[in-house]
Amino acid sequence: MEKIRVVVANEPRAYREALADALRNLCPRAEVSIIEPAALHQHVRRVTPHLVLGSELDPDMLTGLFCWVDLYPNGERYAVINIGGERTTVGNLDLAGLLRIVDQTERLAGTV
Repeated sequence: MEKIRVVVANEPRAYREALADALRNLCPRAEVSIIEPAALHQHVRRVTPHLVLGSELDPDMLTGLFCWVDLYPNGERYAVINIGGERTTVGNLDLAGLLRIVDQTERLAGTV
């Protein structure tokens, strides 16, 4: 079965690395990549991930992405989530919430 491809490209760097490590440990069925936010657009075109976790995501880049999460845009305490074209906004997204998003993405992508 194919692994889900997750790209973590949020700021600050320490948060990005901690989040990627947590996902690698808690979601062994996921292939997790850490990308500098400035390199995200090019990486997405090359790799076509199932899920992108970022901050201040470029709306032009989001077109065609299967699932993405814009973590705390403009430093606010909410996240914008898009799963299979359905967009929602949630306050204070925690690790448990991100794990549910990974699970949903896996089901929609058919990798489970």
